[in-house]
Amino acid sequence: MKTMKMGVIGAGNIGFFHIRGLKMVNVYGDYDVDLVTLCDTNKEQAEKIGKRFGFKKITTDYHDVINDPEIDVVSVLTPNYTHAEIAIAAAKAGKNVMVEKPMTMDMAEAKEMKKVFDEAGVTSMVNFIYRTVPVINEAKKMFDSGKLGDITFFKGWFECSYKADPEKELQWRDEKKKAATGVIGDIVAHVVSLSDFVGGSKLGKITEVCAVTDTYYKQRKDMENNGAIVDIDTDDVCAVIVKYESGRSGIMYASRIAHGHDNWLGYEIEGTEGTVSFDLNRLNELRIWEKSDYETQGFKTVLGNPSHIGYRDFNIYEESGVSYPELFAMHYHKLFKAIENHEKVDIDVSYGADVDKVLFAIVKSVEENRWVKISEME
Repeated sequence: MKTMKMGVIGAGNIGFFHIRGLKMVNVYGDYDVDLVTLCDTNKEQAEKIGKRFGFKKITTDYHDVINDPEIDVVSVLTPNYTHAEIAIAAAKAGKNVMVEKPMTMDMAEAKEMKKVFDEAGVTSMVNFIYRTVPVINEAKKMFDSGKLGDITFFKGWFECSYKADPEKELQWRDEKKKAATGVIGDIVAHVVSLSDFVGGSKLGKITEVCAVTDTYYKQRKDMENNGAIVDIDTDDVCAVIVKYESGRSGIMYASRIAHGHDNWLGYEIEGTEGTVSFDLNRLNELRIWEKSDYETQGFKTVLGNPSHIGYRDFNIYEESGVSYPELFAMHYHKLFKAIENHEKVDIDVSYGADVDKVLFAIVKSVEENRWVKISEME
């Protein structure tokens, strides 16, 4: 069994799920994860999470992680404006890297990250976690095989409520200088990635976008500045029309102020021979309508089962399913195998730059009130 020695930078909410996933990687039987160092600028938070999960060392300086010769892999789970700085430094130090999305703050950073990682020759992965969902992989297989025909339309959404309370205080996600965007980078990124993944063989890449955004809650209290009222310059909601290489079109929309939807990702992909629908709140289900099924025509629910990619490693029973934290274990196992075999990951930094290109094209479309070709972001 090979030991992967981890340094984790960022002990916030998403860090919690990453660490839980890392603790479960040993179920595969081929990798043992050694949690070496946990870093967070909030020392109290780092100590709390570090003690809970058994990290050997705690620090508030990310340089202690990337410069530690003991560490093999660094997870960058910090606010958006620090991703490029930390990930680039880690790559230059010879570390393999997992980095959260959105990967960068602008195209200059995206191009620099791609260049540095290419030169460093290290393995990288951007956290497009939903591509590991077993039933989503099953949907991809259906379209790749031609079972559901050509894709005629894609619609995807991601709605959350983390900013739905107008009394919620200012956070880094509210400030353009720290987040670059609101829901565009935070959650539309996942919809773009799933469009690429499930529909990629039939739709091709996104070539053009036209978008609108809105910031409904335009001010919030800055509790670190005695409750001063601060203007918000990131987006609460976003709607995008997209065009693909295939000539087809689609829509994507997202909200961070959607009451009743804590973390609701979904998509529906329509094909000439059938339709597939997925709802993250029903993680282990896929709804399928097949044109060929004349006798019982209508949507059928397919349950996640051991025949689906990734499922059997965590569950041998069809009706029991896999959990959200287990997706992170699947994700890291894929990264570790790529590191050991010196292989590229399909969602590496180079791919992350491609997604960021779409995100910044969406921003440009909003700012200039027009269709924007992705090629304009080169």
